[in-house]
Amino acid sequence: MDLNPEFMDHSSEVAASEGMVQTSMVMMQVLSALRAIGITAYKRFPVAGELVDIAIPHTGVAFELDHCGRHDCDEHAGDSERYNRIAQAGWRIVRIPASAATEPERLFDRISSEIKFGR
Repeated sequence: MDLNPEFMDHSSEVAASEGMVQTSMVMMQVLSALRAIGITAYKRFPVAGELVDIAIPHTGVAFELDHCGRHDCDEHAGDSERYNRIAQAGWRIVRIPASAATEPERLFDRISSEIKFGR
């Protein structure tokens, strides 16, 4: 069976697009969960010269949403240096996989517990 290379060339773009949609859903769920417990959070917030996905400045907690479109699913090359810079500025990074969109209750519990243990 011959596959048309024109269609095959776009498969990574489709996967990246799906990852972005899933990440957007997670971002909305995280922000919604934070609002539900009375926390103001900021999207794309600057910390130590880096933009974190979601930040709660008064707690020093930053949420990073992982997805296959922006990161390699198995390895997050470059993230460790970035996270070190953010940690050296006194922040704690909480990584949340895009797959968390399928378990909103568990995501809410995790967010609540992370906020309790922030600064």
